[in-house]
Amino acid sequence: MDANPSATASRPANEVLVVQGLTVSFGERTVLDALDLTLQAGSTTALIGPSGAGKSTLLSAILGLLRADAGSITICGEAMQAGNSAATARIRREHIGMVFQDGYLIDELTPVKNIIVPALVAGVPAADAEERARAILAELGLTVQERATSSFSGGERQRIAIARALINSPQLLIADEPTGSLDPANRDRVMDTLVALPQQLGCAILLVTHDPMVAQRAGRIMALTDGKLAATVHQSGQAAGR
Repeated sequence: MDANPSATASRPANEVLVVQGLTVSFGERTVLDALDLTLQAGSTTALIGPSGAGKSTLLSAILGLLRADAGSITICGEAMQAGNSAATARIRREHIGMVFQDGYLIDELTPVKNIIVPALVAGVPAADAEERARAILAELGLTVQERATSSFSGGERQRIAIARALINSPQLLIADEPTGSLDPANRDRVMDTLVALPQQLGCAILLVTHDPMVAQRAGRIMALTDGKLAATVHQSGQAAGR
């Protein structure tokens, strides 16, 4: 993918993610067809679409895990290039937080020890990382307890996973089916946490979900079909943006 440096430099500072003309094909099948997407700081966008529509492909491209046939991706003004380069890893580390459906927590560790892993990788001293982890847990309504993460409920574990995604203060938070394995009560608690983050932290959230109840909590809903994103839909039902 090629990015236009001059175009990137002229973009508003509040544009966290800019995807332009993204095209990805597998054989003769075009999965993403000149797709455009812009996320601004303080926003929550739900991405919906049937299985096989290309949602995972889009996330992989944004994360630099998949090389596109054409188009560009910039994150906080930096061009994301696919591959295992130090620059790609740094952009992910400094700008992106990930929340997965299954959490991918280490059951034997305490919540704080799980949360600080990305911070330690980023070179943050352990004492500083642990202090921040405890502060984030408190903000998310969880009491710090020195016991194995496996002993926490599904909703608590997912909030621990959110705290881990926030430890490096990302500007872009990607949540991939974060409530898919939760019961309705825990789903609602996790969504209460997620939808409050953009205004609290000034980040942008891209929320991938099959659950219409989850999608409706976002500020806008975008449907991925036939390789393109449909018009943005706000809760009011008014089309806006892209």
